[in-house]
Parts: sequence; structure tokens; C-alpha cells
Amino acid sequence: MKMRLCRLCLALLGTAMLLVSCQPARDPAPLTMPRNEQGLVSSSTHRKVSQEQAAINAGLLDEDSSTTRQQDVSTGLGEEVRPPGVGESGADAGSELIAKDSDIGGDSEISEITEAPEVDGLQNHKSEFAHYAYDTLRVREAIQNQVALEDGKRIAFLTFDDGIDSYSTPLVLDVLRDMGAPATFFMLGHSFNEDNRPILERMLDEGHALALHSYTHSYKTLYPEGVGDADAVLDDCLSCQEALEEALDGRYSSNVWRYPGGHMTWQNLEAADAALAEIGVHWIDWNALNEDANMNKPTTVEGQVEMVIEGWKRYHGEADTMVVLMHDGGAYQLTRDSLPAIIRKLRELDFSFGILK
Repeated sequence: MKMRLCRLCLALLGTAMLLVSCQPARDPAPLTMPRNEQGLVSSSTHRKVSQEQAAINAGLLDEDSSTTRQQDVSTGLGEEVRPPGVGESGADAGSELIAKDSDIGGDSEISEITEAPEVDGLQNHKSEFAHYAYDTLRVREAIQNQVALEDGKRIAFLTFDDGIDSYSTPLVLDVLRDMGAPATFFMLGHSFNEDNRPILERMLDEGHALALHSYTHSYKTLYPEGVGDADAVLDDCLSCQEALEEALDGRYSSNVWRYPGGHMTWQNLEAADAALAEIGVHWIDWNALNEDANMNKPTTVEGQVEMVIEGWKRYHGEADTMVVLMHDGGAYQLTRDSLPAIIRKLRELDFSFGILK
């Protein structure tokens, strides 16, 4: 039923765009979608709005920008489009791309931000762990401006992309439990099946946070020719979010999003950012990584630890807020082996650990 509805929506969208192209240019209609008590369009409301109307109301049909976008990516394996610096696995970009991120490394002070409400009143973590859960917008601002989230305190966020892996993710959870460190898991919607439900429940029980990393991780769909497709991103995020809610019987959800490949990698994501923000979803990249997904990745535990610390120093001047990118797939045995040493090293540098909400 969902697939038939999606096809119908796409057909309506194509017809609408053809009609629009024949009409004189006009300003987008004002946003009229119902909003929740925080002033945001809830995910449940947004799902009831057609793709066509959502695109028009949100001002996403911008032909001028779509025809002038740069195409600065290389061809990857198979049908995927892989940006420079991405490893053979097709996973997230490497540290060389961090320096290119225009949103990172600003000099201004952290701005006042109202914390984003949880999706439809649902949290991405258990309430008893709220004392170390930090708003994603604030963490992103802290990274951009190289400042502390709390005066005199260093906070690191361990993040893992591309799960759930039924074999490997529990092993990562074992390490985190033994080391007493929480993490945020950016997961793929297609992994939210009945077999993996106990892993989601374990993440919640052990103090971790749930986050979204798309439904399929398809660069070709989300960024055709390296250019962000706002409608595709929004639809993918909603599918991932809905799958998570269904897997947990509507008790938990998430408004924390990481673009596959990283926000820094793709062109013209402004419309996608705005569309996600309309439903209360906010993205975040990273400012340190162990390079486990790159072709020139470390081959030893010491090498992974060194990569995390060197990247943090090189690109962000030993900032007091650190978001570390790693992966929890079955192929990342070295990451699992290195995780205790990475955690110990960060503690030596006076970091405590938080989760993203």
C-alpha cells in the first residue's frame, strides 16, 4: 500500500511540475501545513501532505538553483555516486573533506538557540539519561564556533553510522557498556526489522541515543550527480523516521539526522535543510573521525587513536566539543578493537561523553 501511494504521489508531483513550467513565475505559496504546539510541522502531519503540496508550500520547486548547481563528485562503484575521500565501502567521507566544510571553523560566539522539541513529543533516548543528552543544534553550533557546550567542560559524542548490523552492533554495545561510555547510533531505516528490535531496545536501556542516517543510504537517490534533491531527502528521512517509530511501537522516535556522506560533501542542500527543519529534524556532521571507511584507513589500534586526535587538532584547534565519526558494520573489526583505546585517550584529555538529541 505504501509503495502504491508513493508512486501515486510521484506521479502527481511530475504532473504538477509540468503544469508549473507552463505558468508565469510566481512566489511560492505561504506555508500552510498544520503545526504542533512548538510551531513545527509534526512528522505525522507531514506524512498526510502530498509530495506535490509539500514541495510547493515549502518553496522547494526552485528551477533556477537546480540548473546552476555544481557537480563536484567522482563516480563510485556500481550505480552509486561517491564523493572524493569516501572509501570503497561507500560510507561517509574522510577528514580531507572536513576542511572544505563552510559551516565549520567560524570565529563567532555560540548563538542563542531554542532547543528543538522531540518528534511528536517522542524522545530518542530514555528519560533517565537526559542529564547527558545535548540538543543537536547546540552541538552543531559549538563545533562551528569551536566553543564549549558548558564552560570549562570538554564533551565528546561518539557516533556510529550505517547500522544496525545484527552481528557487529551488539559487539560495539558490549565495548561501550564495559567502558561506561554512551554513544549515538545513526542507523539505516531498512535495518529496523523485527530481528533487530532487541538491539534497539538494548541501545535505549543502556543509555544510548537513536538517530537517522537515511532509509537506504543511496547517494544516487539523495544527491543525483552530487546535487541534493530536497524532495528525495525529505521523503527518505520520513521513511526512516516512520520505520523507527514502528519498530518501537510508537514509543520512541528521533529528530537527529546525518546525511549519508556528510553534509559537507554535497552541493545545494539548503532546500533539504529547510525541509527537514520544518518537521523538527536537524543534521550534524563531525569534527573528528577514525578514518575507518577510507581507502587509506589506519591498520592498527594506535593508528585509529592517532587519526581521531590528529584530525581534532588539525581542523578544529583542540575544540572543547568533539563529534567522532565511526562505523559499526561487520567489516569494522579494527574499530571495535580500537574503541576502548579511543575512549581512554579522550578521557585522558578530560572529555566526558554525551549523546545527541
